Amino acid sequence: MNLLKLISTLQGIVIIVLCVAIFQLTGKVDLLYSQQSQSASLKLDQPKNNAAQVSVSNQQLRLLLREELLSIRDWPRTIDQPVPFTATDHVGETDSDQSAILAVDESIEYHISIGSISVQEMGNLQAEIARLDTSNRKAMLKKLVQAMNDGRLDGYL
Repeated sequence: MNLLKLISTLQGIVIIVLCVAIFQLTGKVDLLYSQQSQSASLKLDQPKNNAAQVSVSNQQLRLLLREELLSIRDWPRTIDQPVPFTATDHVGETDSDQSAILAVDESIEYHISIGSISVQEMGNLQAEIARLDTSNRKAMLKKLVQAMNDGRLDGYL
């Protein structure tokens, strides 16, 4: 009989110790969860700002792509006809324009050589392309889109 009382007392003590340990672990889990959610919210705030900037660039790119597609539709239907060239295509370009064009072209070639481009790098590249004049902007966008369509460059516009 004394043995049964001793065993039940020990069981009661073990249950109490386990309950205290569970409450302590629950408190630690809650603390870790709150710290993780705070750090996650800080991390999420930063990409939201980048996403807003990229979405503006995406809208501009969509507009430019629509213009390009419309101009392609107006092109002659035969392949034998040469692309029209006017003398005013490159008149008035300054050295800074040429260096910007060269920088964008080198950036596109670099990313093609790597085979991929991150969302942030794409946003930076789109911003550089947006600074170019219309004809060069169209040419660089065409080169970028062709590389992506051909599978030479993996990324998102």
